[in-house]
Amino acid sequence: MIKSPQLKKGSKGKDVQNLNTFLRDFFRGIVDVKNYEKASKDIFDSETEDELKLFQKYYKLKESGILDKKTFLTINNIKCISLPIHGYNSGKAANPEFDIVTNPDHQQYQAEHYFFGKTDLTYTFKNFTNLYEEHTTPQMALDKSSSKEKQRDIMDYISKEISTKTKFTLKEDTSGKPDIFIEFTTAYPEGDPRLGTTIPPLRDTTTGCRKTDYSPLLINDRKSWTDNASILRYGYKNLTATLLHEIGHSFSLAHTPRETSVMYFNYNEKRQKLAQDDIDGYNYVYNIIKTRLQC
Repeated sequence: MIKSPQLKKGSKGKDVQNLNTFLRDFFRGIVDVKNYEKASKDIFDSETEDELKLFQKYYKLKESGILDKKTFLTINNIKCISLPIHGYNSGKAANPEFDIVTNPDHQQYQAEHYFFGKTDLTYTFKNFTNLYEEHTTPQMALDKSSSKEKQRDIMDYISKEISTKTKFTLKEDTSGKPDIFIEFTTAYPEGDPRLGTTIPPLRDTTTGCRKTDYSPLLINDRKSWTDNASILRYGYKNLTATLLHEIGHSFSLAHTPRETSVMYFNYNEKRQKLAQDDIDGYNYVYNIIKTRLQC
């Protein structure tokens, strides 16, 4: 977590290290949440400046290369990192075979590393979180059986939302070989604002062929999760809205600038239904998989 703005070339320290970690994860397509701070330099150098300018360009901010107040607030409002789906990859043009259009404005995102090679996908829970239905002090979670059942109900709703509104299908896995793994983890650093991290299926950057055929969703279990809207004001996070957003990344959707979309970069617990922007993105990806992927 970055605690203060006004960082610039030549700055040093923990905040610079956290900024470099954020930019590394945002642009380079490799996220290992269990080694979040590994190999992050604590100096603001030319590489930091260049990557920050690209980030500012992506979010239509002043391209100063300085962590000013607006850039600082934008970074700290991003609640998930989903890679490698972001555009403006430094010094490298997007591969036309793997561009994704995720909104009607035809904003393109480089996505040369990943795609599922099929359109009928399955998911499984690797574990479950504690789900809260009431706000109490101390916190009292639902019993494990009820909590588990509610989380399955949430994913059943999300599966129906995707399967009925888009060309894809999604259902709970029964084969033992799921495409999407949902894992709740406390490996995030204390105070990390992110709600989740999605690692899409990887593809070989040279051949374009699939290297992995699964997508882990790492949900921040340092947060308190609920599906009860009446207690969100106490700081609980809505699990339905978060999973629906992260699942979109597994299907290859990038963040969109449209605030009504589930795939908007900033968390909003009210976004629990796919908007037309999201549906267009799903169906565009579906058509790429059906017509253009060779391996």
